Amino acid sequence: MAQAAATDTNALIDSVLADHVINSEETFEWVTASPREVASLYFYQQLDELIELARAISFDFFARPHLYDALEDSDVVPRLAALHARYRCDEKFLSREQRQKIYEGIFTAGENQFTAGRDALLHAAAKFSERVYDTGEDMPRAAVRDAGKTFRAYLTALPGASLSWSRREILPELIDMTAYRILRDGGIRAVFSQSKPVARGWPYHVAGKSDGLVEKASKYLNEPTDGLSRDRVNAIPAPGASWRRGHRHRHRLQRSARSSAAVTTPKGRKR
Repeated sequence: MAQAAATDTNALIDSVLADHVINSEETFEWVTASPREVASLYFYQQLDELIELARAISFDFFARPHLYDALEDSDVVPRLAALHARYRCDEKFLSREQRQKIYEGIFTAGENQFTAGRDALLHAAAKFSERVYDTGEDMPRAAVRDAGKTFRAYLTALPGASLSWSRREILPELIDMTAYRILRDGGIRAVFSQSKPVARGWPYHVAGKSDGLVEKASKYLNEPTDGLSRDRVNAIPAPGASWRRGHRHRHRLQRSARSSAAVTTPKGRKR
């Protein structure tokens, strides 16, 4: 019975949302392509602390130059310099406050319609997956479909010139090409006693102990006065940490959380 219910749940979720799996920068680019740019901004917002971590490292790069003598990627040096000098003063190196203005316009506009729609869909999917008997399943099944349809309609109305500009022109320069690149560099990680190489797809795909840099770096950084605080760094959960709070809860989220990136894809569309 339990296995059949799980199979039925997956089939229902698949009929409502396309199953887009992100495990590399390339798949991230594909999954968040138009008309799904909002998914990338949601991802950026959730990991926004990593930008401040990279910025703090850019200060440390000049404060302790003798430690940064073996960077793997030669392009990381100008990236560190640019992040150090242009932060808040360049339209492609936005400050935390400036980035939050972009996110607020997408995720809190319209009386928190994004949060309400997301939570309604996840709640409906969880209720359907947790049912004990197949009898009376029509109502929870319909609830998933209705919530997915409503949320998709809202997200479909979001794309526009502002969202596309933020996704394609502004945020990738600071985040993908600068902050994430800095944090992946083996020479940078070695400064903070992180000898294990990080996956090329990090942080789009997290495996093993690739997030140890966050904890280690916070102990040594010469931080800018208005930048990263140690308490804030230590408060960052490892991506996926909430999925390890129990076998049942983890699988429920795995089935239902597909909406964050794929809800705007029409039924039946395949990669």
